[in-house]
Amino acid sequence: CSWASSIAQTASRPFKNLILDEINKPGYLSSGSEGSALGRLRQRQETFADSKLLMMSTPTLDTGAITLELDSCEAVYDWQVPCPKCGSFQPLRFFKEDIAGRKTGMVVWEGGREATREQIENTARYKCGDCGELWTTQEKNDAVSMGRAIPRGMVPARARKIGFHLNRLISLFPGGRLDSLVMNWIDSLRDIAEMQNFYNSVLGAA
Repeated sequence: CSWASSIAQTASRPFKNLILDEINKPGYLSSGSEGSALGRLRQRQETFADSKLLMMSTPTLDTGAITLELDSCEAVYDWQVPCPKCGSFQPLRFFKEDIAGRKTGMVVWEGGREATREQIENTARYKCGDCGELWTTQEKNDAVSMGRAIPRGMVPARARKIGFHLNRLISLFPGGRLDSLVMNWIDSLRDIAEMQNFYNSVLGAA
């Protein structure tokens, strides 16, 4: 176990397999006469022909390390889930959006930005992007458990670099409840910094 900013820990040791967590954090951004932390760690794997590198992080800006790494992947996968009503597989999104021509649903509730906690708890649902039926949190969680990783486009036969985009909607923990997500969204409208936290930490989007 090492930390990215430590040249003594990472400058000369070979690593066959590496797991780098939160690569958008300052430790990975440090550089000096030994080069950048991420570049130095990649060099430490050159000893092995079958090395593996796993990078993870909450995104920040479009220029952040994890966003640039995801953009450079030969294939990107989303965790898609089947609608409990019509069976159509789709990625879970808080806002309605269209990715590569696929229909996606969105989180809906009564009361809009002025909704009370009771309204949100009673009416927060996920709307299927295909049939338009509404799912409860339990139905959403059941669908997540039956989901599968599906690529956004064609995957090269010998793809060497693949990425996965995950957001909190697929979480089975309390933070992934539909009412909790809606309340987080409404709370974030009060402050631009909280809005960024919502986009980065909840939506997993830069």
